[in-house]
Amino acid sequence: MARPSGYGSEVLLAASLDQSSTTSTTVITATAHQIVTILSCSLCSTGGNSGVSLKVGSNYLIYNIPLAGSETFVWNDKVVFQDDTFVVRTHDSSQLIAYVSYILQDWTP
Repeated sequence: MARPSGYGSEVLLAASLDQSSTTSTTVITATAHQIVTILSCSLCSTGGNSGVSLKVGSNYLIYNIPLAGSETFVWNDKVVFQDDTFVVRTHDSSQLIAYVSYILQDWTP
């Protein structure tokens, strides 16, 4: 089934991430004509203790929250952004799984 896109479409989507490095990983990218509304982000540390940050572009929404091994943190504050990225960053090499649900509004002409 085709996903609607282009002028005036709105779809509910999900993105996931499975990482074990200390890098920032872009999970969602919105262009100048797209509006993204993050609905929820679940973070699960499957390894040892971890510190996790969430960012939109260069702005931190959450910085270095402690996440013990086998612990889950659910962040469900709504955030809207356009022409930017949603990034998950770990501060150590623990295994992290993230699941993000969001709405994508596409106004591309």
